[in-house]
Amino acid sequence: MEIQQLYFVIADISGYTKFVTLHRQSLLHAEKIVGNLLEAVISEAKAPLQIHELLGDAVTMYAPVDPSQSITEQIYAQMQKMHAAFNGTESDHISECSLCACEACNNIDKLKLKIIAHVGEAAFTKVGGMKKISGENVILTHRWLKNSIPSREYFLLTEEFVSTLDEKLRAGLLRHKENLEGLGARTAFYRNLNTSPEASKPSFISKLKKNTELNLHCVIRMFGKPKREFRNLPD
Repeated sequence: MEIQQLYFVIADISGYTKFVTLHRQSLLHAEKIVGNLLEAVISEAKAPLQIHELLGDAVTMYAPVDPSQSITEQIYAQMQKMHAAFNGTESDHISECSLCACEACNNIDKLKLKIIAHVGEAAFTKVGGMKKISGENVILTHRWLKNSIPSREYFLLTEEFVSTLDEKLRAGLLRHKENLEGLGARTAFYRNLNTSPEASKPSFISKLKKNTELNLHCVIRMFGKPKREFRNLPD
C-alpha cells in the first residue's frame, strides 16, 4: 500500500436515475445517450488527470500532487472543457433525435453535469490486479455528490481544492455548508453553471414539421448505418 497526495475529480450526471427508468422501451436509447455524454466528458480528461472508475452515471478521476508545480489551474481548465463537451454532445442529441417519440429522447435536456473537485491524502492498493484509491478523502469527495445546493449543474470545490486555486478563479464562487453523512459539517464552494433559463421544448406537432433527416441521423448515431442499402435516403 502506498500513501499519496492526490487531486480527486468526480463528474456526475444529474437526473440519471429518473432518465433511465422512464420506460422500458426507452432504456436502450437512454443508456446509449448517457454513454455518449460520459464519453464526451472522458475525452477531455487529459494528463495529469487519470481515469479511475466508471460508475454508470459518473466517472471518477485523480491526479498526483506535484510539489514542484501547481496543476490546480490545469485541472480546473479540464473541468470547464468537460462541461462544454457534455453540453455540446447533449445539444447534438437534442437536435438529431428531435423526431424520436421515446421518453428518453424527449427528456435529454433534463440531464445536467456536476463536477466535484477535492485534494488530499489517499491510499493506493491493488485489488484483483487493478489499482484502487481509498481513504477518508475519497469518501469525502463522494459524500459531496449528495448536497442541498440549489442547482443541478455546477462545479463544487472543497476548501482544500480552493486553497490551491488562483485568486482570479476564486472570484464568483459561492460558499456552501453541508452536514455530510459520517463526516459532520463541512464547507465547500460552488460555481452555478445553470445561469440561463431552460428553453421551452417544442411541441410534438412542431417536431413533426422538421426535416426527417434529423431522425435518420439519430438512428444512425445510435445504432450505425444499416447493412441494407435504401434508395433516396440521405447519408
